[in-house]
Formats: sequence, C-alpha cells, structure tokens
Amino acid sequence: MRGMRVRAIGLCALLLLSAGCGSSPDAPETLQLPNDGLPASCNPFRSAGACALPFPSTAYEKVDSTTATGYRLALVPDAMPASAAGSAFDPTRWNELDGFSPATPILVYFEKRIDASSLPPRSDYAKSLDPSSATVLVDMETNQLVPHFSEVDLSSDITPDERQPMMIRPAMILKPDQRYAVGITRSLKATDGTTPAMPPGFKSALAGAKSDNPVAKRVIDDLPDVLASLEKAGVQKQDLLLAWDFHTASLQQMTGNVLSMRDQALKKVGSTGLGYHIDTVEQDPQPEVLKRIKGTFTVPSFLTENDRSVADTKLSIGADGKPQIVENAQYPFEIVIPKSAETNGPYPLLVYGHGLLGDMSEVDSGHTRGFENDKGYVGIATDWIGMSYTEAAGVGANAAALEAVKDVNHFPWVGDRLQQSMINFMVLTRTARQIVKDPQALVGGKSAVVDPMQVYYYGISQGSILGASLMAYSPDIQRGVLQVGGTAYSLMIQRSVDWTEFYPSLRNGYPDRVDQQLVMALWQSMFDMSEGSGTAYAQGKHDPLPGTQKKQLLFQAGVGDSQVSNLATEIQARTLGTPLLSPSALDVWGLDTTQGGGGLALTFYDLGRTPPPETNATPYTDNDVHGDIRKLPENQEQTDHFLETGKVENSCGGPCSFPGFQP
Repeated sequence: MRGMRVRAIGLCALLLLSAGCGSSPDAPETLQLPNDGLPASCNPFRSAGACALPFPSTAYEKVDSTTATGYRLALVPDAMPASAAGSAFDPTRWNELDGFSPATPILVYFEKRIDASSLPPRSDYAKSLDPSSATVLVDMETNQLVPHFSEVDLSSDITPDERQPMMIRPAMILKPDQRYAVGITRSLKATDGTTPAMPPGFKSALAGAKSDNPVAKRVIDDLPDVLASLEKAGVQKQDLLLAWDFHTASLQQMTGNVLSMRDQALKKVGSTGLGYHIDTVEQDPQPEVLKRIKGTFTVPSFLTENDRSVADTKLSIGADGKPQIVENAQYPFEIVIPKSAETNGPYPLLVYGHGLLGDMSEVDSGHTRGFENDKGYVGIATDWIGMSYTEAAGVGANAAALEAVKDVNHFPWVGDRLQQSMINFMVLTRTARQIVKDPQALVGGKSAVVDPMQVYYYGISQGSILGASLMAYSPDIQRGVLQVGGTAYSLMIQRSVDWTEFYPSLRNGYPDRVDQQLVMALWQSMFDMSEGSGTAYAQGKHDPLPGTQKKQLLFQAGVGDSQVSNLATEIQARTLGTPLLSPSALDVWGLDTTQGGGGLALTFYDLGRTPPPETNATPYTDNDVHGDIRKLPENQEQTDHFLETGKVENSCGGPCSFPGFQP
C-alpha cells in the first residue's frame, strides 16, 4: 500500500500539467511559484530568487486609458532592489511613464549558469531571426522576429559564486508604443550541457493555472496572445522555456517634457535671449585664440534648485502635469574667437558639446581650438548639467551622478538636470546672437560671426550622445556633427573604460549582479528624456518632432573605441536609418550604404588599435581611439566640409583606415 501511495502522488504531480490533482477536469490549477520566500508582488514567471525578472514585463504594467499607449507602469517597491544602505525603491517617477524604455535591456535569470555559446551572438544577428534561436523577440503588431543578440553578464570580473543574469540586446532601439513578446527556447543550454529548468510559474500557467494576484493575473491574461504571436513567428509552444510580453513607452512620453519646456522657454526668451553678463575677456590666451570670453546667460529654469552645489533637484511639475518655469537662472558660457578671425572672419557660430563629466572649457581644448582656428568657426559652449564636472565627485561638486549610481532613487537628480540642459543649450543658441555683438566680443570693430543665424553643432562623446537629442529638439540648429557617440547609457556604460570610475559605487550600493543590471535598466527610462534613445524615432528617416524639421547629421566613429562602444553607434545608426559611408573601414550589419553627397551618414575611422572585449566586460585600458580620430586631418576635413555644405564626403580616398596613426 505504501508503494501504491507514492505512485499515486507521482501521478498526481504529472496531472498538475492539465487539470490539477483532486479537482474536476474543468477546475483551473493554482499558479505554482518558486519556493523562495519572496513577496507576492514578484514576477510570477521568475526563476527562484530573482524577484523582478524577467524584466521588463507586463507584470509591472496596468491599463490606463489616459495615456498615449493605454498603459502605465506599475512598479512596486518590494519587487525592485533596495540599496545596501537600506533605501527601498520609490517607483513614483517610473510609474508616471506609459511604458518601458524602448532602449531597455531585456533581463532574464536562470539558476544554472548559461552557456554563452548557445546564445545568438553579436557577430551574427541572422541567428536571432531563426525561430529555433535560444532567445527570440517578436514585434506583436507584425508578428515578425526582431534581430538581437544575447549575452551573459561578464562585467567587472564576475566570480563563479555570483548570480549571473542574461541580457537580450535588440539590434536597434525598439519602436515606441509597441508590444513585444520575448521567448526563451529549449535551445538555451547551461554550462553543464543541460537545459535550464522551466520556471514553475510559467510551467503552470501553460497548463491553465490562474491567480487572483494582480501581478500574476496580468502575465497570465496576456499569455495566450504572447504564445499566438510567437507561433506566427515560427516559435512553437512546446519549444519554450519561458515567454512573456511588455509595452514600450510612447514618443510623446519620452519627449513631452522637453518639448513643453522648449516651447515655454523659447516663447519667453524670444529670438535673442533674456540677457547675459560677460565676466572675463582674455586676449591671446593661446596661439590659436584671439579672445576667450566667459560669462553667464539667463535661462528660464524648470528646476526646483539651481544652486549647482546642491545635489537634490527635480523638475517642477504644474497642475497640468507639465514642467513649469520656477525662475530665471544664470548658467555659464564660454566663447572662443579664433586668431584667424582677425584676417579671415567673420565665421559661422559653432555650438560645442563637451564630454563625460566635463565642462564648457572643452570648447577651448587643444584639438577644438585648433579646428576652430584652422577651419574658421567661433565656438560657444555651456555645461551639460547633470553630467558635467559639477555632478562628479570633488571639492565643490554635488556628486549627483555618483549618488544616482549608489541609489537609483536619486537618478532624477541627474535625469531632470539633463532635461534642463537641453533648454540651456537652446537658449544659449539664441542669446549668442546678442553676445557676439557685444563690444567686448568684436574684432576690429566688427562681429566675428558672419551671421548668428548660421549656427552649427559639434558634439564629441557625451556631446554626441546628448547632442543627438539636442538636434532633435532644437528649432534653430539644422546641421551637426556627432562624433564618437551612440545611444542607451544602460548599454554603453559597462562597455566603457570610464565605467571603472562608477562601478565601485554601484557595487557598494547594489552588491548583487542581478540587481545591478536591473538598476541600469531602470536608469534607461530616465535617460530617454535627454539622450538620443528617446528621440531616435524623430530623426533620420523618421518624421521630426513638432516645431522642428529634418536635420542634416554626420555621425563619426572610431573602430574599436574603448570609451563608447561601436555597438551603441551601430544601434543608433540602424534605428535612424543612417547609411554607412562606403567604402567603409568597418562593415555594419543592417545598414544601407552611401557614396556621400547626402545629409545623413555614418563614417568609421580605423586606427588599427587593439579593440575592447566583444562582451560587456569593461575594458581597463584606453586605446585612445576615442580621442585620436578627431586629430586626423581627413576627419577634420570631412567635419568642416559637412558643416559648411551639409554634404557628406569621403575625405580619405577610400576606407578611412590609418594603422599606426599617432598624433
């Protein structure tokens, strides 16, 4: 009898896949969850111990007819990671959004270590378009497979005793306001050669399990649509280990704040700004510089705190849900009038965007002032507040960027400043029309600027990453060169040699590897409002934002850049539909080619340097590609020709390959 009882229990367990043991055939099974002691607000399709994963997921969305997408995020504190200091996640700012970031990494965790060789690689996107791929991503509107690659976390010397999440990286930024299905198939293998276990919640949901828990109910209710879309894409239910869906945020959500701020601010400042004050004028400070002028200009500020020594600030939101002007604030500017303007001017005005945690003084850095003097431009700049020297650690700095890395709740201190930065740059562009006419800025009694309406943009590194959005928002700058940039900080940052400066703060704040990847995914939604990820579907081949027109954009990149990964540049180019200038020093999957002549292109320069890892492992040695391509005469010639004419030319006479180049 004892043996019969054991066999009966075993049979009962098998029957759970259909109707449930001891119940009528029509009775739904109770959803089975991992026995990990985690709260009911965790994702029901998780593997044991990874509360919020898979992420993003409809588990953390709710229907909301008042939003552009019809959805609103519904993140909950106890499902998201708390910091090591005990700071629970505050979902307030995220739950204002109508979907997840289209630039988000898609995160999955299995208890067994995953064999990376079983995943579709970055080197072969075509493998991800095979329904038998270990990971599949489907556009649920078209039921088409979306190209991507997948990887396991290899960042910063991950050790065998640490949990190792898996990331799915789409080949382009996902469409705004779109629903996507994600599938993990039985082609996925663990490092021991076995197939990872199907999460119990998903397994029981496939068998018809139900739940009254609102988080679980969302994913269960969506599952039939998910399975149907996957099947139309060629992925069969019996081949799945896991499947779920999520919605992306709308373009209106990602751009609404800055568009409203722009329209309010530019209406107030008019065509020439609200005023400025010149603090210093240096005569002949460098051989290439005739005058270096520093001062402040007046900007309508939407921030609750404009004292840059204070870390805590946020946008002031009015009763209508839109940012509102708090006060007029003073922000710094710097102008560089080149020596050659004495004899060859007047020149166009060149708005310059500086690099990571830098400042406006980079408009006077060695390469930049040399370019301005040789090619004939008057440079002007301000700080990218939010990602400037002020937000770095140091004497007199507010260290907001490092605070945001340690505690994700502080990320709006950075994200909201970056939105204000967009306004600062646009207002500076208009205020410059008066500054260049100031008696202290004249050269030989005349303006050094031929026409303040003839204004271009030149952004390098962070100045390219953020400059892509500035170009999308600005009604005044029609042409720009975006050099060694890309899109999606959540993708770029770990792949940058600069990550070594930030990673200790993240690890101290969130020691667990799964939590770290989740925190970076949460960052991305806040970044979308200021970096090029949020405006990607309003540039290039796409319709421009309201109040602007299509822009002329030249993207330049260095092969094997160890500061901004080529991967981020390529994703941006594919999303915008940017053609690759041919012949190219680097082949890029999914891009059309151009021989030049148009107003949109990507050029790669190859210096023959040792490239960084293909994984998300952080490079510890800077190969200097990032800073050296701008020193090539061919690069400077291409940049100048494009700014002057709006036409892309190949100034290299073939692929832009310069092995052994040392400036």
